[in-house]
Amino acid sequence: MAGHLSRGEADDPDLADARRAAGGDHDAFERLYSRHAPRVRVTARWLLGGGDLDAAVQDVFVRLWEQLRSFSERAAFRTWFSRVTVNVLLRRRERAGRERRLHAPAPILARQAAPDAGAELRSQMADAVDRLPPRAREVFLLHDVHGYSPAEIAETLGLTLNTVRSQIARSRIRLRHYLDARP
Repeated sequence: MAGHLSRGEADDPDLADARRAAGGDHDAFERLYSRHAPRVRVTARWLLGGGDLDAAVQDVFVRLWEQLRSFSERAAFRTWFSRVTVNVLLRRRERAGRERRLHAPAPILARQAAPDAGAELRSQMADAVDRLPPRAREVFLLHDVHGYSPAEIAETLGLTLNTVRSQIARSRIRLRHYLDARP
């Protein structure tokens, strides 16, 4: 197979590199990193609202390295990797939330600190996204965060195009409702 790409690999360099990286090819993994790290960083900033984004990106790629052999190719690599990314970042956010609660300042000190409005809004938005049903959350993140078209999402997840469009619209309405209901 050296030097020869299958039709799927020729059409999708991610697929070719994922297969090679799963076999231990560090150069292929580096190519995946180069192509996807900027998107992972944007997703991390969106879901985590700042902090150590480099460490978050590193966590995602460590997990990718560990999980590459489990990639079954039932979904497109990009979609599968988006799920890995979101799962790692949500777990990271949950851990950070637990640590913040554990080390929270006394109430009087907390009232004195001026909150960062941007970070607060990102946190509220991330909380609202977490409240979406799992399938709706997946469709919303693939579309609005990762930039997939409704047709790509439908094909990847095995849904009809109308179902995907409906999920996107309903998710946006729910998010608006969740955010409007916050104090």
